Amino acid sequence: TYELKVYSMGSSRALTIKVNHYQKSIIRTKDSPNWDNAPTSMVSTLIYLDKGTNTLTFGLHEDNGPNIDKFEICTTTEEIDKPEVEKIAYSYDFTDEAEISSTQENSTLSLLTDNDEYTYYVPKTSNVEIVAKCQQPVLLTGFLLSAGIDSEIDVDTWKLYASANGSTWKEISYDKVTDLDGAHLYEITRYPGTAAADAAQYYKLAATHENLEIAEWQLFGLPYVASGDKNFPTDLTENIDVHSNVSAYPIGESGDNFSEEFYNLFDRNMNTKYYAHEATSFYVEIDLEKPYTIESYAITSAHDYPDRDPRKWILNAYNEELGWVELDRQTDTYFPTRYSTLKYNVNPSTGFTKIMLDVEANNGAKDIQLLKFQIFGKEFNGAGINAAQDKTLSIIADQGKIIISQTGGKPVNYTVYNLSGTVIEQGTTDVSYREIVLNAGAYIVSANDGSKNKIEKLIVK
Repeated sequence: TYELKVYSMGSSRALTIKVNHYQKSIIRTKDSPNWDNAPTSMVSTLIYLDKGTNTLTFGLHEDNGPNIDKFEICTTTEEIDKPEVEKIAYSYDFTDEAEISSTQENSTLSLLTDNDEYTYYVPKTSNVEIVAKCQQPVLLTGFLLSAGIDSEIDVDTWKLYASANGSTWKEISYDKVTDLDGAHLYEITRYPGTAAADAAQYYKLAATHENLEIAEWQLFGLPYVASGDKNFPTDLTENIDVHSNVSAYPIGESGDNFSEEFYNLFDRNMNTKYYAHEATSFYVEIDLEKPYTIESYAITSAHDYPDRDPRKWILNAYNEELGWVELDRQTDTYFPTRYSTLKYNVNPSTGFTKIMLDVEANNGAKDIQLLKFQIFGKEFNGAGINAAQDKTLSIIADQGKIIISQTGGKPVNYTVYNLSGTVIEQGTTDVSYREIVLNAGAYIVSANDGSKNKIEKLIVK
């Protein structure tokens, strides 16, 4: 454990700090007397360093970072636990839902596509072929290969092939490769005009190496189900009148010969996108007209300008008895390639009639865009969570405070964060009730009574 001191000038701003492959932490610098001259302000935090060479990465947490004058690393008698490792592999890719087979199958084969480069598929041979049969044809726009964090295997010698029928194969070439220090990301440029010919349902990885180990194989792109001018699979918005049942802000751009308004998010056509000029956030709300259980949702990046991609968002859903409920939150997401779909499982057991995607920040540009937004689930059959029972755990904002209560008499573990992710207060309620006095501002509160977890974003006045 070491102490990291960060000296800065100007106003207080958030900063992310990442050591090696460990999960990053967030600090906030202090105000200093002057933007350009000494004296500086100093804030310190504890970091964990491995023996030998270490890499420190400083990054933005919000729109602007601090003006750093210098940093120091100092010895300390304090100790912190070894942080969790931050994975390079993405949390979703098309191998997650594919049928995986190999010429050398064993118990480690499932580790090849578990989205974790720290686990290994170890075939008992120096030559192996692995086939992924995707759920539907995929327009491949990139793939990730990892031989392991510390491996010396050259993954560039591995070959990737595509096939429409699983028998006739064509080798895939790529346009760009990025070394991620433990994995390689390969990017492929695709165009709508050739998408139907380039899409394939089968992908094959052929690897040759002595003492072969393969840590991770991921496939990125978008689903391509050819059906007239539509290529994305059907979802819950298929029969929704988007002009009547969907609202958004900003609505997007349009002109005499083009339209990039939010309606394009739901047309299942890779040629159209949503784009808002001089906006770094947006929301879109969908009235489903009747209750559905939400199993998953997917968003797809556009063909250009990665700095316009959504980076931070919340998926909310509305139930008449529960009100608005947060189903998912993503705080620091980056799309692996252009034209790539990221999918997130939700699986709540009650029905919702409205869905809202609230994108809070993009990836740094002055404009924002998104190709598609899809929701998957099924019509609610009336079984599942008892809404009145779920209301036993309550989190509300009052004048100068937040109130947490549990009418069933259970103690509640809670954590209060500011919008920068810093913990403001945490503890356990006295049996079933707690008032937390706070300064005016916005907060995120997480509460758990042992049977359910609830997260609310609240404004204290």
